[in-house]
Amino acid sequence: YTIGPCGEELLGAASLHLQDIDSVALHYRHTANSIVRQLRTRGADEILLDRARAYTCSSLDPVTHGRHCSIGGGPNEFLVTSTLASQCPPAVGRALGIPLAQALKLPDATFDKNAISYVSVGDGSTANAHFLSAVNLSKYAAFKGTKVPLVFGVSDNNMCISLKGTGYLRHLVDSLDLKTFTANGCDLYDVYSQSQKAISYARKYSKPSLILYTDLPRRFGHAGTDRQFAYLTAEEIEAQEQADPLSGAMAEAVDAGLMSYEQLQGRVLDMEEAVIEAFEKASEEPKLTSRDTLVMSNSAPLQPKPESKVKEGGVVGGKGDRVVMRKLITGSIREILDRQDGKGIYIGEDVEHGGYYLASDGLKAEFPLRVHDYPPDETTLVGAGVGLAQVGFVPVVELPYAKYLDCGADMFQESLITHWLSDGTQSNGMIYRLQVRLTLSLSLCSASTHCLLLSLYPL
Repeated sequence: YTIGPCGEELLGAASLHLQDIDSVALHYRHTANSIVRQLRTRGADEILLDRARAYTCSSLDPVTHGRHCSIGGGPNEFLVTSTLASQCPPAVGRALGIPLAQALKLPDATFDKNAISYVSVGDGSTANAHFLSAVNLSKYAAFKGTKVPLVFGVSDNNMCISLKGTGYLRHLVDSLDLKTFTANGCDLYDVYSQSQKAISYARKYSKPSLILYTDLPRRFGHAGTDRQFAYLTAEEIEAQEQADPLSGAMAEAVDAGLMSYEQLQGRVLDMEEAVIEAFEKASEEPKLTSRDTLVMSNSAPLQPKPESKVKEGGVVGGKGDRVVMRKLITGSIREILDRQDGKGIYIGEDVEHGGYYLASDGLKAEFPLRVHDYPPDETTLVGAGVGLAQVGFVPVVELPYAKYLDCGADMFQESLITHWLSDGTQSNGMIYRLQVRLTLSLSLCSASTHCLLLSLYPL
């Protein structure tokens, strides 16, 4: 997996302002941010070995256990796939869940009350629906007065593989109308100071902010398979290779008297030797060779059926042998929201007034902080559900009809694949409630490996 961070190393300075209590989801080019956070508690050799394990698909890789290559390993750092901006909707969900967990006094909440959610993307990812949906949900929540301690970090090297940005990103960012801070990605001091402002703003006011890192080079192409010569001139490729922010930062360190060029050269040579040694060791470590091992991690183990508050043969909301299906559904949702552990939460597009077919009728009055309307966007509904689950809730996500799941299919698939990629170590369990025809419900159940689909009844 050869996508590299060359040219974006100085963005690691942003992590000096991100605390261990914060939620972090990083773009695959932002390896430096992950390493800076880990250096607080881990040695460089240990970090190097784990990075080498990721690239060589060692089964000892702590992030994916040999399934893929994803950055991570730091405290509260969430696994991110290479799907464009797919990390953004769950990041908003965590930002919404952090203050909500405090308001509800959620036992064993994942995050401290002062935590924020930080998510980073590249300039190409900002055109993706995942990013735009996440921005919209964060703005919607903030507009309604809901706390959203969130920072979007956007790095702009003006290239999305072969697609040149031509300066459009600045126009897009301005149109988003978020509190925005801008830093020159090749200036270490600027990255440090502007990142501090953006992160401090989100932490102090519990509102979303965005920091744009500009003027970044993309050294050595997008990936090892990138045919730069097909869309860049030789002069353009050379100019990108020569633009080295890290060398500039080293020169500033020498000018500031922190170390000499001789000391820097010695450190670079030592690091080169350590990297080679780490890769040699990791490449000899065991790989995943068993199909059964991979299949076993496709889904979480089934949990025992909880004891129902409804007596055997009883009904909810009526008398006699016959009862309207929706009242049974309402009773089931009520049980979830009334859990003794306080983890139940219900979100959807129109659930506060009772929702489609009155399935959530009266629940907002009973559980005012546990029933929430979100905008009609399935990407953010499913993604926010993932984030809320990672805060410690058990969210029920209502989608009006099974067909609407198509609109959130990308995020739905992400919720499944991250369970597999992390070997079940990254929590994202939730319940989807939707109306489906019986034939469709069967196919959904077979695809939904770790998510329960509730209310499967023919229309």
